[in-house]
Amino acid sequence: MAQDDFGKIIVDNAHYILPTISAICLGFYARSTKRKILIEGLPTSKVKGVFIGLVEVVGTSESNQPLRSYLAERPCVHYSATVSEHYRRTRTVSYTDSNGKSRTRTESYTGWDTVFSLGDMISFELEDETGRIQVNPAGAEIEPTGMFSATVHMGSPLYYGKGPAGGVPGSTGMRRFEEVGLPVDQLLTIVGQADFDANLPKPIIRMSSEAPMYLISTRPEREIVSRLGTSTYLLGAAVAILPILGYVAYWQSRKLPFDPVLAAIFGIPALILLLLVRLIFVVNGMIDIRNRVRQAYSLLDVQLQRRFDLVPNLLRVVKQYTQHEESMQTMFASSREYKRVAMPIHLLGGRFGKLGEAYPTLHASEQYLKLQRELTDCEDRIALARSYLLQVITNYNTQVESFPNNVIGKLAGIKPEAPPEITGDASFRDPIAV
Repeated sequence: MAQDDFGKIIVDNAHYILPTISAICLGFYARSTKRKILIEGLPTSKVKGVFIGLVEVVGTSESNQPLRSYLAERPCVHYSATVSEHYRRTRTVSYTDSNGKSRTRTESYTGWDTVFSLGDMISFELEDETGRIQVNPAGAEIEPTGMFSATVHMGSPLYYGKGPAGGVPGSTGMRRFEEVGLPVDQLLTIVGQADFDANLPKPIIRMSSEAPMYLISTRPEREIVSRLGTSTYLLGAAVAILPILGYVAYWQSRKLPFDPVLAAIFGIPALILLLLVRLIFVVNGMIDIRNRVRQAYSLLDVQLQRRFDLVPNLLRVVKQYTQHEESMQTMFASSREYKRVAMPIHLLGGRFGKLGEAYPTLHASEQYLKLQRELTDCEDRIALARSYLLQVITNYNTQVESFPNNVIGKLAGIKPEAPPEITGDASFRDPIAV
């Protein structure tokens, strides 16, 4: 089929094609809107304060046995390398000239073909100032960073050193080497599901059917949200404009008089759909964050209950160890005094005097250290739970009070949340008694 004929078919059917593309863009618009609202409302957790469920954490990628990338040869936890070869080829094109006769012509065109690709990934740990958490990247949407890029000619050692021995038809003797990945010590933003693994004592972040998204990105959160916002606006504009352009092309192809009012009317259904999608995701987003506020209160209460149950037991164990060792020391001192008084003098210089006294091994100091570590861990967890709660409430109130969400929230009966006044733990648990 001639290119001119193909172009005419596209123009004649633009009123079908462009609205179809608009519907596809509406799907991507809904996806971008949902992800943007989700990330904006999800607070960043510290690694030590990660709780079960959807979380957002920021830290560096770490591994005791990292991969070595193929091109850059850098230690990493994920890499993807590709080698492309440049070509120049010719093709025969049929067309119809101005006299209506069928003719052919030869055209030259260029491009790149992928001739080699290689990639790998491993589970790794994400580290911040509070600790480390295991991450399984399988199934995640990964936004890597560039690790290697070079375009070389056949004389370069890289050409065959890292590329295949063969070539592509019409090769110009030029290859492009590119590699992206997640290097070790790379700052990452991860949004995914945290849960427990039977083989691990701590939570792990991994792919889950319960999570609305699983993202591992080398971008900070503000860039992720900004990029999603830009794509949302562009996709929204495409949804609204493409149906109008489709019917403009339809009128022009049939040489009909153009009516701007009628053209605008064709864009009204698309605008209604945009507003409806936006309304649904805004309301669902605010409800989701409100549920996170309630969950954050529960998580704080769990940590306070943990301290309430754990600390008295630890104190009792330490007291028992201390009392036991005090009695042992008293018994040992009494026994030593008795031996010194009752033993004959002539035996003290003999072999009995050369025997060392076997003191009992003391463990109370170790128990005190364990108690101190547990108390510190308890307070750290409570502080992180409180910080998480305040972040969730702040994000929730920002969503609810900003325009036009405040209008939508009032119609849906969604109100701001008052920040908690936490002056002590009495409102959550009774005082600890030992």
